[in-house]
Amino acid sequence: MAITPAAVLMLFAAGLALAADPFVGTWKPNPDKWKDSPGAPTSRKSEALKLEALANHYRQTQYTLDGKPVMRADRKTLATSDFFLDGKEYQMGMMTIVGQRIDERHFKETAKGEKGTSIIEYVVSADGKTLTVTRKGTGTNTGRTLDEVHVYDKQQ
Repeated sequence: MAITPAAVLMLFAAGLALAADPFVGTWKPNPDKWKDSPGAPTSRKSEALKLEALANHYRQTQYTLDGKPVMRADRKTLATSDFFLDGKEYQMGMMTIVGQRIDERHFKETAKGEKGTSIIEYVVSADGKTLTVTRKGTGTNTGRTLDEVHVYDKQQ
């Protein structure tokens, strides 16, 4: 069976599209550019984010700035979040979450919990070097008012 030049080009383009996902990578916080709401935890300013593209979603894992994984409060599991961007509702713990891809550099997640609803938007800059995370609404677990902007720089 012969492979046509068009088929090779399509496979090459598909590989580039996967390799060029602007969200994938490790993101270090740039706290000088952050805006936090009153009562926001300060620990986030010392946590890097690693975003991975999996089969049908993204996984975000938090790390200390020296590369150690951050553990959840139960101290048994890694601090991770999964983002399904298909517009469907997912039950995750005590929250209902809907993720939506806006375009190749922008997605948002709406989370409804027992104490409120929050909208979190992730946007990668056109040059791929900056990730801006905007959080608005009410904390789903805390009821705390959210009006925050967190800026991260991509690591090489």
